[in-house]
Amino acid sequence: MGNQTGNILTIIVPIRNKVADFNSMKTWLMEIEKEHLPISVEVIHDGDDSTTWEKILDLSVRFNFKPQQAIVNSPGSARNLGLSRVKTPWLIFWDQDDLGFPAEVISSIKLALESSSAVVGRFKQVETVNKREKISANPNNCLSRLGITPGLWRFALKTDRVSNVLFSSEKMGEDQLFLAQINLSESEVEFSDKIFYSYNVGNSHQLTNTPKAKLELINVILKIAPLLQRKETAKYTYIIFWKLVISEWKQHKMSNLTFAATCRLFLNLPLRAKCVSAKALVYIFYRFSLVRQNV
Repeated sequence: MGNQTGNILTIIVPIRNKVADFNSMKTWLMEIEKEHLPISVEVIHDGDDSTTWEKILDLSVRFNFKPQQAIVNSPGSARNLGLSRVKTPWLIFWDQDDLGFPAEVISSIKLALESSSAVVGRFKQVETVNKREKISANPNNCLSRLGITPGLWRFALKTDRVSNVLFSSEKMGEDQLFLAQINLSESEVEFSDKIFYSYNVGNSHQLTNTPKAKLELINVILKIAPLLQRKETAKYTYIIFWKLVISEWKQHKMSNLTFAATCRLFLNLPLRAKCVSAKALVYIFYRFSLVRQNV
């Protein structure tokens, strides 16, 4: 498995301290082994918990990969370490506690055009408590629609396209900032109808549910804001930005002063950026109204 010659995809997995359950990760590692898939695995243990590290070492022996241990205190910084070690033409970022479908990713990559920089699959969302499942709709080759549910783990990315972009250290929203930074265009993205990933929601132990992570979301908003000034900004970036602003304002108590500052940013945008941004806001409110109607 490792970084073997001939592999075409690397899966990068950051792992925190005190992880008890590796069942999902073990499932997709077994699939790679059974199907002889050309995949490398980069595991970064972000912590000093010896029990978790021993479990990772056991997996590495069983499935032939070389883990790395470093205390960087954020999933984004851990992913950066993994990214620096990638030797395959494609990569994808997954988490240890969710279930990936590596065979579906590989088959989709093999069908991709040489000019493509990203292949985006569908995902499955599973509620931790009642086990209800929801499968994402097909985006119908519309990249801007991904701004509502971008999901970094559904993006298989060409390594040379993203190797110079680093994740920020925030524990929430850093994945959406990364997608905003790489600024994918419609012409370099392909869509797959296959499900790449299944993730759980409603788990109180998830990092994004911690108060500190939620407080850091405002930093992500402030880092995405200047990206809207670019001459050619991907439309999904506007949706990501305004979705985060609205979410922060409504749920995480963004101050009225900060919200007013983001509104002033909107007024100061260049005309094209202002038009796209306005359309993004309309789209977000439309999607949110559909969610309320379905409750």
